[in-house]
Amino acid sequence: MELVFGVVLEAHKMWSTPGFQDKQTQPLFRLMVAHVWSMSVAGDCGPHMSAAVMWCLHESPMTLGGDQWRQDLAQKVVVPLQKHCDWLQGKPVG
Repeated sequence: MELVFGVVLEAHKMWSTPGFQDKQTQPLFRLMVAHVWSMSVAGDCGPHMSAAVMWCLHESPMTLGGDQWRQDLAQKVVVPLQKHCDWLQGKPVG
């Protein structure tokens, strides 16, 4: 999302919410803010990018067996991101 919108996670308004101000380095709070952000912009970045973001927030090498996570990462995140970048640059998207 940072690549698509040009805004870092640390700039999200949720960090000013009471109880969040000093938690930017804690993984659980970062995940919560990223999830809230992803839900609020889901329609702005298209279904493929939204799915890629959700995959990043919910999957990891620990949730997928063996090297499956590498294949899924390439297919579900890298390919959509490449297509989005190509689209932004005016290249044909296949």
